[in-house]
Amino acid sequence: NAMDYTATAIGNHEFDFTQDTLYQRIQQAEYEFLSANIIDQNTGQIAAFSQPYIIREVSGIKVGIMGLTTQTAYTSTHPAFVTNLDFTSYEDALNSYIPAMIADGAEVQIVIGHICYSEILDLIPVAKDLGVDLITGGHCNEKINTTIDGVGVLIAGKYLQAYGRADLEYNFTAEDVTGITLQLMDNTGGSPDSEVENVVSYWQSIVASQLEVVIGYTENLIGRSSPAMLNMITDAWLLAIPEAQIAFTNRGGIRQDIPAGEIKIGTITGLLPFDNSILMLELSGAQIQDYLSQNWPAIGGMTTIGGYQLLDGTAIEDNQQYKVLINDYMYAASDGNNWSVIDPNPYDTSIHYRQPLIDWLESLQTSTTDLLGQYLDYTPRQ
Repeated sequence: NAMDYTATAIGNHEFDFTQDTLYQRIQQAEYEFLSANIIDQNTGQIAAFSQPYIIREVSGIKVGIMGLTTQTAYTSTHPAFVTNLDFTSYEDALNSYIPAMIADGAEVQIVIGHICYSEILDLIPVAKDLGVDLITGGHCNEKINTTIDGVGVLIAGKYLQAYGRADLEYNFTAEDVTGITLQLMDNTGGSPDSEVENVVSYWQSIVASQLEVVIGYTENLIGRSSPAMLNMITDAWLLAIPEAQIAFTNRGGIRQDIPAGEIKIGTITGLLPFDNSILMLELSGAQIQDYLSQNWPAIGGMTTIGGYQLLDGTAIEDNQQYKVLINDYMYAASDGNNWSVIDPNPYDTSIHYRQPLIDWLESLQTSTTDLLGQYLDYTPRQ
């Protein structure tokens, strides 16, 4: 609200804390949440928390803005939070709602999408035919600034490190957009906006008592995809749940590095930010090997290098059963494997997926004189 948005496209992470929470945020928002391709399975209509488009008058011109949501939302948020929704074809949404926007008086047509550049490229022919002037994107963290067949395309990367600007020239006589100039601007320099700074400072003060608690110290940055990071997380799971022998977690759930210096609760919250819990499954050695031949998770308790074996060198036997930890997102999303068929009754440990790492780091009591590096395993396992 402080940033004075007009509209936002609903993306997959809007569902990370359930639809009820999304609805609460929408009620607080002074701008519109748009998606023309989220369908409520119960009604067959656009989901109640969304609207397909809006029209706003700018400089005497009626500008239509339509939203699109990534069709990967089934698996790129927790599937349990979107079970009653369909994320339908982008092309069908354009064919339905761009003409409706125009019929409602829109003179300029803009599509804001939580979709990737490759998906936008596929939409260019239909967008051109329908008279769409600009499509913006997100989700894949790309930086794109181009015009294709008269349709402008802007995607501004990630983390607000850049922003896009589109200047559209409108000819009132021709009643059409006659020119478009696109820019990607690096979001550097300048001074903080006082209103936004106050919002950030307020919420930082609310959570500081928890997130600012120091739980360790590392002399070096630990990269989010490094063997040290992957091993540390999964090994912490096995320490917390010692009856399990193996642990897998999806690399996409590991979201940032651990920078050198003090490690705080907030650091680990940013590293593992989702509300996932740890499940324990019974899998055969053959099922484990089949999964790892097709997927690339972080691995605890075993390695595939030099053969499928536990870390103590014991071979993984095809017919032997193993207790395997995964997070509940992986189970619900299948993660490329149908876990619910392999083990329809997993044991829910009710342990949050970041808690074992926090507990392990706290137990070490690392500091500038007792560094974390000596406790890490830097050996790749797959």
